[in-house]
Amino acid sequence: MHMLLLLLFTAAYSKCTTSTRTSQISVIPPLIPHINTIIQVNSLQKHFQYIVLAKYSNFTQVIYNATSQEWTSDNDFSSANSWIFMNESSLIVVNPAQVKSESLYISLLLCDYISEDSFDVKIINKPTAYCPNNCNNNGKCSDEGCICSKGFIGLDCAMGISELALNKKINLSLSPNAWLAFFVLLKDNKKLSISVKNKTSGELFAFFKSSNSTDNLPSLADYQKSFYFNTGDELNFSSSQIYTFVNFFCDSLEDCNAQIYCKEKNSSSNIGVNEIVSISFAAGLSVIIILIIIICRIYKFYTKWNREQEIKRIAQDIMITYPETQWMQTLNCYTCSICFEDFNTNSMTRIFNCGHAFHTECIDKWLNLKPLCPSCKNQLLVKNES
Repeated sequence: MHMLLLLLFTAAYSKCTTSTRTSQISVIPPLIPHINTIIQVNSLQKHFQYIVLAKYSNFTQVIYNATSQEWTSDNDFSSANSWIFMNESSLIVVNPAQVKSESLYISLLLCDYISEDSFDVKIINKPTAYCPNNCNNNGKCSDEGCICSKGFIGLDCAMGISELALNKKINLSLSPNAWLAFFVLLKDNKKLSISVKNKTSGELFAFFKSSNSTDNLPSLADYQKSFYFNTGDELNFSSSQIYTFVNFFCDSLEDCNAQIYCKEKNSSSNIGVNEIVSISFAAGLSVIIILIIIICRIYKFYTKWNREQEIKRIAQDIMITYPETQWMQTLNCYTCSICFEDFNTNSMTRIFNCGHAFHTECIDKWLNLKPLCPSCKNQLLVKNES
């Protein structure tokens, strides 16, 4: 099925980011499921820039409020196909999830200064796969259209896209109304941070969007966050999906030039319940281990101190039980077996029941270590303790 529509614009329009006019048409297609709807737009004026949005829905995407002179939208472009076209002939493909009682809404948004222009809009329903330009040899054709190879994006895989370099300065230079797209693979709990080091000319914007596929770039009509560049600004964007896309747009009649610095930053707002539980568990376990170590050291110190006090008490009891006496030759012991010096009549000794004698000074030091006879190893207070 083919439908041809002619749209004529006669008002003046501003730039893309502040556009004040659009034209909307609603077409009810045949209720044929799993069909490709191809929308081809032909502009009679060369090098004119515009946005085409197409979406199966029960209502239009955008509505103009004449009282407030502003556009409002349903903020849901998840199934809309949109892009900026810079040549005189462009097309998009809409793959509806369902077409039951839904209409195909098409919106055209102008993105330049113009006094008059007209467009031919051709709508084609195609039951088979559609791969424009055979995917430009940058991908393979499938039932769902072109599957682009790594580094390419778009309906026909014609647009190149590269990974945004992190932790280094990047010089951006865009011609008027030009786009420059990048993707970033952010790690867990990280966010993309772009610092504007120096902007020298032009009105430069950044549009952010996250996705699990590489065929869903942010545009003027479909983005999650946007920023206007000023020197010294820091732009931050968090994502829970695989890819983070950044699309830079020069919305100016002159070239846009800027120097930026991109890096990953920790995102505290992305810390989940599992991370909080893990951190709390690790902190609690560390505290418990430290407390156990402290308790063990205190117990060891107390046990050692208690043992030393017990030995000193026993030594005092032994000294009381065996008071020192002056050595006499009638004793059958002539040498102190601790210092190996002979006794004389002036030697003060302690004589135990086992018959061994020692200098008082020598045996007192020994008793503070062990309550045993140094010679025969007999317990010196066995009878007393019994």
